[in-house]
Amino acid sequence: MYLGPVEAELGQDDGFADEQRAALTAELDRGIAAARNGEDVAADELDQDLLAQR
Repeated sequence: MYLGPVEAELGQDDGFADEQRAALTAELDRGIAAARNGEDVAADELDQDLLAQR
């Protein structure tokens, strides 16, 4: 996955309302903090859990 500045692709309008952008940023910050604290889950474990819920 390649992550880059959205402005490079879309210009200054990223398509998010201010509230949506703030919520997304907050969730990303929480996810990064959780990963740094060892609270992350391996992708294959997540896949297995999601498939088991079917």
